[in-house]
Amino acid sequence: MVRLRGTKAITLIASRPPHIWLAPQTILNLLRLALSTWLNTAGTTAIQLLEPYLTEPFLNPAEAILQIAERFRALGYRETAQGVRLFGPVPSVARHAWCHALPHGLSSQELDQLCRALRIALPSDYAQLMAEMNGAHLFAGALALYGLRPQAARDIDSAFLPFDIVTANAHERPIGLEGGVLVIGGYRFDGSLVTLDVANGSIRRIDRGNGARLNSWACLADFISAELQRLDALHDANATLLAPREMLVPSVI
Repeated sequence: MVRLRGTKAITLIASRPPHIWLAPQTILNLLRLALSTWLNTAGTTAIQLLEPYLTEPFLNPAEAILQIAERFRALGYRETAQGVRLFGPVPSVARHAWCHALPHGLSSQELDQLCRALRIALPSDYAQLMAEMNGAHLFAGALALYGLRPQAARDIDSAFLPFDIVTANAHERPIGLEGGVLVIGGYRFDGSLVTLDVANGSIRRIDRGNGARLNSWACLADFISAELQRLDALHDANATLLAPREMLVPSVI
C-alpha cells in the first residue's frame, strides 16, 4: 500500500498476488496512465513521486519460470541424465509427461556457438535467459521455448530436451519472415510460433503457415510474465487443465 498526501490524497494499491509477474516497465506504464488521470498531473511527475517506493525486486524471465515450476515440485521431481529438471508428473496428459521441463543454461562458449549458427547477435535479455535456461517445455508442452539441442540418445528422456532453435530458423523458418526476427518458441495446440525481433526486443505470436501476426508483447519479460500468469490460471495445483484445450493459446488480438 502506497499513500500519497498533498492537495489531493490518493491511495494506490502497489501490491500484487505472488503468482503474477509484471515487467518493471509495464508496471511503470500502468502507474503513469492511472496517476496522470487521478492526480491530473503529468505522468512523469507522478512517477517521480512513486519511484522511491518501487524497490521490490523483480524476477527476470528465467527466475519467473523456475519459481512457477518449483510450485509443482511436491508432485514429483527428477533430473534426467541430460540435465533437464522435471517438475510435476501429469499422467492425465501422458504416461511419461511432466508439467515443466527446464534444461540448465548454456555456457558462454555454447552461446557463442548459438550466435554463429543463427548468424545473429542475441539481445541481452534473451542471451541472459539462454544462459540460465536453454529452452523449456511449460505446462505439459503447451508452450515451448526453443534452445540449442544437444546430441542425445533416442530415449524417453530425450523428449524433454528443447526443440532445436537452429533448425527452426534455418530449415523450418516461415516463408516471408523478415530478417532480424528469430523463431524462439511455439504453441502445441495450433502450431503457432513465437518470434523475437532482435532490433527492438518485441515478441510476436505468428501463424506458422503465413506468418501473420496473432499477438504481440513489448518485450521478452512481458511475454513470459503474461503467458505464465495466463497458463497458470488454466491449471489447478495438480497441473490438471481446467479449461478447453483451445484456451492454451492466447486470444487473437
